[in-house]
Amino acid sequence: MITPRILAAATLVLLLGGVAAAQETFENLQFTSWAKHKKGTSITLKETTMSGGVMASESFTTTTLLDVRADGLTLEMTLTGKVDGMEIKSPPIKIEVKKTLPLLPGLKKEDFNKLPKGTKIEEVTRTESGTETLKVNGTEYPAKWYKTYETFTGSKRVINMWTSDDVPGTLVKAEQTTTPTKDGPTVKITMELIEFKKP
Repeated sequence: MITPRILAAATLVLLLGGVAAAQETFENLQFTSWAKHKKGTSITLKETTMSGGVMASESFTTTTLLDVRADGLTLEMTLTGKVDGMEIKSPPIKIEVKKTLPLLPGLKKEDFNKLPKGTKIEEVTRTESGTETLKVNGTEYPAKWYKTYETFTGSKRVINMWTSDDVPGTLVKAEQTTTPTKDGPTVKITMELIEFKKP
């Protein structure tokens, strides 16, 4: 799912922040993306989950750049939304983003962006990519798009993602549709940029 993947990536960033600096490091792309912008810059992402054509949840995540330093930066994240009709609102969370991240033991830089060990070839059947211009609140952003078709036991999944170097964090839009091969509802999760504020 989109959300768990994004949360897993964020969690990895936070966990790696406490590893000894003596290890080999690699560029943290989140730092590179956000550091190009001024303090006070913010983005808001809207996420919706549709199950069997019915909305199951809707949330809004606003991320604001609080501080930029030579070795890292500080973001503040707030979340509001509805899950099964229940209102949710989280207190602001501060996230420290380091400029570089240490490699965990046994990993190499070239291992990144590869399929996890043990992944079967038939699970990721095809990947397509291209370029497209997306418009958000009247502003156009040149974006790269990626489309991946995956097949797992009991379900098929299609993931669409649009990213732009002009947007902090790079994510402009993402869609994931999971269709069961037998019984069960089709689940579609959409995350999209709805606001980009500059100080």
